[in-house]
Amino acid sequence: MKRVGYITDKDGRHITLLEAMGDYGNVQKAYNKARKCKRHRKDVLIFTKDKEENLDKVREDILNLAYEPSEYHYFKVYEPKERQIMALPFYDRVVQHAINNVLEPIFDKRFISQSYACRKGKGMHAASDTLKE
Repeated sequence: MKRVGYITDKDGRHITLLEAMGDYGNVQKAYNKARKCKRHRKDVLIFTKDKEENLDKVREDILNLAYEPSEYHYFKVYEPKERQIMALPFYDRVVQHAINNVLEPIFDKRFISQSYACRKGKGMHAASDTLKE
C-alpha cells in the first residue's frame, strides 16, 4: 500500500511533505528561485543581508504551520496594456517557492499529457504543435 502524504528523500527515507517543504536545501533552492532576476531590488537586498536568519524563519514558519501571507503590494503597469498587479513581499515568494518545489512534481505527474498551461516543457507552442499533428 502506498503511503499518503509522504515522499522519499534523497537518502531513501520516507518524510512528510511538510518536512520536505521545510528542508534547508529546499528553502535555499526556493530563495535562489525567488531571487532570480530580482537580486538588486530593495526587498531582496534586505532579506539577503540576514539571509541565514531569514531562511531559518521560513523553515520554522513552514514546519510549525505558522506562515501567514503578508499584504499585497498593488501597482499598475501599462505595457502592453494597463493592468493592476498584486505582488507579495520577497519573504512570501520564498515560502511559495518552497511549497511549490515539493508539490509541483507530485501534481505534474497526475496531469494528462494534453494539459499544457503553466507546465515546464509545455505551454502554448507545444499545444499548437500537438494540434498541428
